[in-house]
Amino acid sequence: MSRRPLCVRNYVRYMDDFVIIDESKEKLHGILNQIRIFIGKKLHLELNPKTDIFKISQGVDFCGYRVFPAFLLPRKRNVKSTRRRLKKLAKDVRAGRIGIDKFQRSLQSYLGYSKHCKAYNTVEFILKDLIF
Repeated sequence: MSRRPLCVRNYVRYMDDFVIIDESKEKLHGILNQIRIFIGKKLHLELNPKTDIFKISQGVDFCGYRVFPAFLLPRKRNVKSTRRRLKKLAKDVRAGRIGIDKFQRSLQSYLGYSKHCKAYNTVEFILKDLIF
């Protein structure tokens, strides 16, 4: 199914995630119904039960970020799991169970992820607990 038969102009897709943006809530409900029918009959799949229609000002959870009209934020669960993982790795470094290089790789990975969004305060929050 292409987006053209649905008359969708504002559409973003990555792998199996997609976002459709429109000003008309009624039109979005119609599109959502058409998608449910198509993937049910043609692909024998179901949409995630969390699939919903809501105001864009609430932000959209998409590709690891919370996407707002003017900015991105890191997903809260990513921040929590990263903080927990880095604290454990720092503890393991201090105890000599792992080398600093493993910790640095994990930290660099998170810093790379966070540089694509408004995460300065979040990065500061995570780093303040990582004194060696």
